[in-house]
Amino acid sequence: MGRVLEVSVATKGPDSTKRRLVHGESLFDVFEVLCALLPAPRVREWGECHIKILEAPGMQVLAVKPLNFTNICGKLTHHHAWSGRAVHVPAVQQWIVVDENSFGPCRKLCSPYSTLMTCMQSSVTRFCGGVSFVKTCEVISIAIDTESVAQSTLHMVVANEHMGRPINTGSPQLLRALQADGRWAAQCTHEYEDVTFVVGFMLSGFDLSVMRFASGLAMEFSPTTVRVMVSRRGKVNYFVSLSSVPLDRHVDVEREVAYVLGEVGAVLWACT
Repeated sequence: MGRVLEVSVATKGPDSTKRRLVHGESLFDVFEVLCALLPAPRVREWGECHIKILEAPGMQVLAVKPLNFTNICGKLTHHHAWSGRAVHVPAVQQWIVVDENSFGPCRKLCSPYSTLMTCMQSSVTRFCGGVSFVKTCEVISIAIDTESVAQSTLHMVVANEHMGRPINTGSPQLLRALQADGRWAAQCTHEYEDVTFVVGFMLSGFDLSVMRFASGLAMEFSPTTVRVMVSRRGKVNYFVSLSSVPLDRHVDVEREVAYVLGEVGAVLWACT
């Protein structure tokens, strides 16, 4: 398996210290990491740099996990003609249970791919826990009488990725890098002040004109806000709020949201 090396670069600039873990002993791997930490155009700006390459016994290189959508949330609005009537197809009626949550009593239908919660007046069915856009649509098409649906919208999606290395969540570098990027506004959130291994940020005010030009996408369904949670083990969770976008446009939604989150992830990668 080889050794685990920690490559550390300390500068006098605002980025202070960056670290990477390198699995193996190849000098080419080490030089590749150093090149990533020290982009040539900025070395002169930084001035003096201190580079350390140390063995990190007992450390494991964490696996990189690409961006993945893990929770699809939204609602179905039913026609007034279905008020008080069953909006589920007969085949699933035996699996429905009456439950109560923050929205009040509802008829709940659970599946491994998504959970449907229909209010007792059958005016709205909320869905959450969708493992993918496609599976969410599949569950709805199987369980709900499509003639009852007047509108189907998405309001939030959750995604995550793993950067494959530990992150210093106590460092100001993360917030500085996010705030320095002109494509959004960023601020730190303090929901987990007592949890030292997680740091959170709220992104808003996305510059859609810049993103349209760079991505070639229409950016019709850009997030309104993105809450970013970064753990010290390098896991990044994204909670994406949407402005009630149509579920039947989920292919475009997924593409555009993935682009935005990919750009946020690239900023986090470059600053750590």
